[in-house]
Amino acid sequence: MKKTLLPLLLALLCACGDAPSGSIANAPVAAAPQAPAEAIATAPPASAPEGWFRARLAAASGGDIEFLVDGQVRLEPDPAAPATRWRLVGRQVLSVVWLRCTPTASPAEQPLADAWLEIDRSSSPPRYTLRAGQPWDATVSGGCPGLPGTASVPMRVPGRLEVSGTLTADGRAAGERRDGDLVWSWSLPARP
Repeated sequence: MKKTLLPLLLALLCACGDAPSGSIANAPVAAAPQAPAEAIATAPPASAPEGWFRARLAAASGGDIEFLVDGQVRLEPDPAAPATRWRLVGRQVLSVVWLRCTPTASPAEQPLADAWLEIDRSSSPPRYTLRAGQPWDATVSGGCPGLPGTASVPMRVPGRLEVSGTLTADGRAAGERRDGDLVWSWSLPARP
């Protein structure tokens, strides 16, 4: 993930000073509200209808940019295996958080596709396998106070989570995993 993030950071910061003002198409999504990184990292999506998963991508050196990919889902029984497998129905939303600048992303939202949670109750404690989300292509646009111009760069949103584990004591498929600069967290109910 570091290879994806660093060129994006450099391109935005460099281009903001060189690009003529108004050279970027207007992105329709408002910038995410600014908040301390600690609060962003641990708080689940406020509007998660039933379960959620989140990818947080930030510069390892503690830079000024952070990307959040929130999955907000409800679970529906899979007709092929209604006792052990549930389809995740919902959406993923990309938020771009900068401490100094005003970014937007477009498209910032994607419906979930081919997402599911499977529970194996034959083991003790029960185990789960989760596949949620998908990558998508977006454009990050913005400008920085004190720097002339604006910039727009492409980004491949790292939206795919594939993980297995054991259910928590309260019966949830939940956990956290770090993959370089990318930190995943998730919490979904395990149906009986």
